[in-house]
Formats: sequence, structure tokens, C-alpha cells
Amino acid sequence: MPKVSAEHMQARRDQIVAAAIVCFAENGVHATTMQDLCKEAKLSAGAVYLYFKSKEALIAAVAKQGQEMIQATLTELRANSAPGGTLDELVRVFSGLFTGDHPFYRQLGGKVTAQTLRRMNVMLRAEALRSPKVMAILAKNYARLQAAVTELAAAAQAAGTTRRDIPPAAIAQSLNSLFIGLEAQLAYNPKLDVAAYVKAARALIAAP
Repeated sequence: MPKVSAEHMQARRDQIVAAAIVCFAENGVHATTMQDLCKEAKLSAGAVYLYFKSKEALIAAVAKQGQEMIQATLTELRANSAPGGTLDELVRVFSGLFTGDHPFYRQLGGKVTAQTLRRMNVMLRAEALRSPKVMAILAKNYARLQAAVTELAAAAQAAGTTRRDIPPAAIAQSLNSLFIGLEAQLAYNPKLDVAAYVKAARALIAAP
């Protein structure tokens, strides 16, 4: 049997994860079956189970994909932003997640659009309310994001680029809520003015 390259294996995993995102967005997480996933991925059940042993494993992979995307964005921001300016850049760059201007969509193929991801994330958060396993996955992701944004907020305060009368952790919580809220609103109203929303978010964190 010919050896399968690491690139091929990663491409197949991405194919299955993309199919899961599409199915979760269209049908909800709980209602999606492994048969639905196989059909969307255009793969046999054996091929899908070779990479993911259960739907729960796929949910974890979808959540991990999102965490890796966010981590890569934060790493890039730290490397390319001026000291103290990272928090403002965070608002600008993360807004790209909601307009389709992000490499994530190209990585997972044309079927995973910004609107698909918005719907899927709304469905995934709803699933977390009934599934302790999903809740644990999302809580872990959120804790990592909260810690990273708190660090950026503290640096911005030290540089005088954001207001200092609010604890960094509270700024991070507010920003994370703004992003979650923007994503939810866009899931219901794709025509929402993202630029205006981002302008308002930047004004809220700017130094007085």
C-alpha cells in the first residue's frame, strides 16, 4: 500500500472539518448525523471514521480549528503591531473574520464562507447549553482568548493607547462580547454595517 503523505492527510482532515462546519451551520450540531457529514464530505463512512471516531471528535476538531485561527491572528498582531497599539489592531484584524477577509476561508475551501461560519458558531454555542462536552471545549477556547486579550489590554494601557480606569480583564471580556455579538447579529442580518460596528468598538476602547 502506498504511503500517504502528511499533506494528503491534512487536506483530508480539512475536507472533513469543512463538511462538518457546513452541516452544523445548516442543520444544527445535535441534528447532524455522521451520515450527513459523509455525504457533505463526499467520503465513505470508513474514510471519515479513519480521521474522526465520533461526532464529538469532529466538534472538538472544529473548535480547535477556530482556536488555531485566533492564535495565529494574535501571534501575527504581536509581531507586526507597535507597542501598545495591538488592542486597536485586534479590533481591526478580527473584523476580517466577519467580512470573509481571512485565510481561514481559503484553507477550508469555498463552501465555508463567513456566513457559514457565523451560523455554525451560533449553533455550536447553542449546543454547548445541552452538552457538557461541547461546553468544556468552548470554555477552554474562551479562557485562552480571554487571557490573550487581557494581556493585550494591559499593554495598551501601559502605552496610554486605551483608557486606564477599567481592569484589563474587563476590557477583554467586553471586547470578546462585542465580537460574539457581532457574529450573532450577522448570522441574522448579513447586511449589518460591519465598518460602523468596528468604528464604535474602537471608540469604546480608545484613550479619553
